Amino acid sequence: MRWQQRKGLEIGLFTMKIQRMVSWFRLDTEALAGELVVDHIPLDTLRSIFTPPPTDELLYNPYDIQQREALLLAPWIDLRFEFAAYSYQLDCFQA
Repeated sequence: MRWQQRKGLEIGLFTMKIQRMVSWFRLDTEALAGELVVDHIPLDTLRSIFTPPPTDELLYNPYDIQQREALLLAPWIDLRFEFAAYSYQLDCFQA
C-alpha cells in the first residue's frame, strides 16, 4: 500500500481529504474556543514538532501543544497562545 500526501491522502484508488488544525479550549469550562487551519504547514515540519510514534506517521491523533510546540509553530501561524486561559492541541479531521 502506498501513502502520499497531496491535497488528500491517496489509498489505492480512494482519496480521503484531511484537514489539520490547531484547536483551543477554555481551561475553566473545556469549551471549544477556536480553531485555526494549518494545512499550509508541511507534514514533515509537523512531524518534527510533534514527533509522532511510528504508528501515527500521518498525525491523525491529537497532539497537545505546550510552550515548546507553540514556539516552533509561531513562524507558521498567526496565533497568540494564552496558556493561562486555554489548552491547545493539533487535530486532524476528514474533510
